[in-house]
Amino acid sequence: MNLWVFLFTVAVAVVPSFSRKMNLTECNGNNTQPLLTLNSYSFVPYPINSPGSLTVSVSVTVNRPVPVGGLRMKVLIQREIIALINIPCTDNIGSCTYDVCHLLDYFKNSSCPQQLIDNNIPCTCDTIQPGTYDLINQTFQVPDITKLTSWSTLALGDYVVKFDLKDGVTGEDVYCLGGKINIKDPNACDGFLCSLFGRRALNNLEALGALLWHWIW
Repeated sequence: MNLWVFLFTVAVAVVPSFSRKMNLTECNGNNTQPLLTLNSYSFVPYPINSPGSLTVSVSVTVNRPVPVGGLRMKVLIQREIIALINIPCTDNIGSCTYDVCHLLDYFKNSSCPQQLIDNNIPCTCDTIQPGTYDLINQTFQVPDITKLTSWSTLALGDYVVKFDLKDGVTGEDVYCLGGKINIKDPNACDGFLCSLFGRRALNNLEALGALLWHWIW
């Protein structure tokens, strides 16, 4: 199930790394009848902690039935360092193309995630009908993304991500979503001084400052 954990982590995190405010971008171009419409969303905390907990609220409208030919999703993931570096498809994780309905068939032999059950949201292509689906304040556990592949292609930091959904038979573009992800270690440095000197050094500086303050006063 590493693939599902990875896809969920990425999907709920497509937000600008330079802002704590969510800002998803639908990139449907000339497609005037997209399969989906993203109505609202909230992800807390942001940046996303890996590992850590993530509370999600999302409202999505399915505008028309899922294509009979199913859905194929092309995922593009690029690491943002100085330039954008493509993350390859490794162990079926990364910049890969997925047969979405085939993957969702996993849940035909098992129950949907409890968070979806609690909000009456279907999780297989044959049960998804046109309408609005709301996921309200559900908490998910985000894994350590650096351990999701047999060799570490992923690391904590900034990513640019794009999801392209197409009709599995005709290749028609049915939906597009893109943006940025910032994923961090909850125990990592936060702030300029910590990034510059490191957590241990900063802790020592803070302790020294407290002693000097106590001595002066």
